[in-house]
Amino acid sequence: MRKNLPNFGEATTTLYHGGQPSKSGFRILAKMGINIVVDLRGSRDSERKIVTHLGMQYMALPWHCSFPYIAAGESR
Repeated sequence: MRKNLPNFGEATTTLYHGGQPSKSGFRILAKMGINIVVDLRGSRDSERKIVTHLGMQYMALPWHCSFPYIAAGESR
């Protein structure tokens, strides 16, 4: 499951987080009963098609970290 759902984890009982799922990863999410996939990198038609075909909703919320070194735990 790790390679299909990198950095996957449970934030709360109804909210999960993770890196970019593979196509198999999206199938796993659908089987888990996940309803909505939120893409923080922006809208991608190919990903939207996979997600909606599997019966989930796709939402793009583009986000960019203004201070990536802080997110990585570095100090400058």
